[in-house]
This record gives sequence, C-alpha cells and structure tokens, in this order.
Amino acid sequence: MRRVFDFHVHGNFSYKDFREVAFNVGIDFSLDGLLREMREHGVVATAVISLPCGGYWSEVLSLKNCFYPIIGVDSGCLDLGLLDSFIDHVLGVKVYVGYDRIDPRDGRLYELYKFLEDRGKLVVFHTGSLWRRWGGYVRYSHPLNFDDVAVDFPELKIILAHAGFPWVRDAAEVAYKNDNVYVDISGWIEESEEVSEYYLNFLRRELKFLVEYCGEDKVLFGSDWPLCRIGRYLDFVMSIGFEDDVLNKILYWNAVRLVRELGFKPP
Repeated sequence: MRRVFDFHVHGNFSYKDFREVAFNVGIDFSLDGLLREMREHGVVATAVISLPCGGYWSEVLSLKNCFYPIIGVDSGCLDLGLLDSFIDHVLGVKVYVGYDRIDPRDGRLYELYKFLEDRGKLVVFHTGSLWRRWGGYVRYSHPLNFDDVAVDFPELKIILAHAGFPWVRDAAEVAYKNDNVYVDISGWIEESEEVSEYYLNFLRRELKFLVEYCGEDKVLFGSDWPLCRIGRYLDFVMSIGFEDDVLNKILYWNAVRLVRELGFKPP
C-alpha cells in the first residue's frame, strides 16, 4: 500500500455544516471515523484544518501524532497577539478571503503575511469556487489574486487550496511562476455528487495539465474530508495513470518535504 499524506482534512468535528453533509452521505465525521479511513487507505499523516475562531482552534490543536494543524483566521478581525500564542504549534494558517469578502491584497492581511513570513509559517488560501451555503465573493478567491502576495512575500510559503478550481490553469501559472507557491488538489469531487465519466475525464485532463505545467514537485494531495471520502479521492487521482515517481511525490513526498522545511518532524 502506498504511503499517503493528506494535506487537506477538516478536523472541527463539532461544526454543524460538516456534520450535516457527512451524515447525509454516510461518512463518520469523528476522530475515530477519520482514523479508520486513514488506516484503510495508507494515510500516515494529515494536515488538519480548523475553521476560524479560538474554539475551533483548540479542537484541532488537541490532535496529536499524525496530525499537523493549520488554523483558520477571520480576515476581517485579525488578532496577531492571540495567533502568536498558538503559532509555534501549527504549520500555518488558512485564510478564507472569498468567504470573508476581502481582497487578499488588502493591507490588513499584509500584516498577517509579514507575521507568518517572519515566523517561518505557511499560509493556505481557499481558492476557486465557493460553497453556496456560505456565500461570499468569488472574485477574491480567483487564483491570479495570489500572485501579488507571492511576489511581495517571497519567503512566505503559500498553498492554493483546491488549485483554484475551476480556474486550474491560472493556479498552475501562479505556482509555476513563483518558487514559494504550491497547490493542493482537494475539493474537485464531493461525496454527495454523482459524477459522470465524461466529467471525470475532464477533471483528469485538468489535473494532468496542472502537474505537467507547474511540475510534480508543487502539487499536494488533499481529499477535503469529510466532504469526500479519502478512498474515493485517492481512486480519482490514481486513475489518471501518473508514473509511480510522480504519483508518490503528489501523494506523500511533497508534503513530507514541506513539513520538514517548516521545522516539523515528518511522519
């Protein structure tokens, strides 16, 4: 069985929207449920993402061993002092600029980027399509916006979550152009969706383009669990037919290298 590092998992087991979605498709959205899926599919570690606010932070920070926390922040009311009390224990933060209705190039966020750059942490941006139940301004989550941030903060490691889907080719250019930008490929399929073979072939072409254009060293596997089962997302990625060395980088080694560069012990 291949070793897998899932770089996009949600760990706020008390959050009602995720609980509802998971329940409707029969996913056990709990720590036990996550560990079970990890064991079944060779996932040895996950980057587990928290929603904004301190209560959700503590839920994710309590996870140990194979879990690497990333905490969400509210773009509109940043508290760098509070963040500083957690920052040594996390890989970095996730920013939901589209949902928060704030331009990622806003000066208030530049203070956050400088803080993260100085502390050697990463920033994950939600990019691309927005979940309709949360609303927001999709123009702020377009991947081209984040080229400015990458240029202005060249030592800040940036991950474009969801690879900007459906603007995958724009995200590919931003990652190709900037040494400090990576993409994760989570969120293209949801467990609640029936996906036709025609659409799956479209997704396969987009993912193949992404890897070939920006390079296999820039692409991280992520499932977006519990919005999709880990096994289903792995099956999708492996159905593309990547060479073994490329597939192993996407599924495991790129994440290991990134975690090590951030000063954490890899799995």
